[in-house]
Amino acid sequence: MFAIVLVYLLAFSLANTAQVSISFVVFSTTTALIWVMIACAGLGLVLGIIGTFMLGRRRQHG
Repeated sequence: MFAIVLVYLLAFSLANTAQVSISFVVFSTTTALIWVMIACAGLGLVLGIIGTFMLGRRRQHG
């Protein structure tokens, strides 16, 4: 099962190597699409954990 997931992730990574341009307020950069996707997933994970933690504290004190 692990090998199947590993092959799938490798194929997914190789399929998303196209260069994309990212524009921020003060600068622009170009990077591979897979890195943008990984960064967005990581940011979503961190914000989800923080949100869950804050909601848990709010319910505990409220």
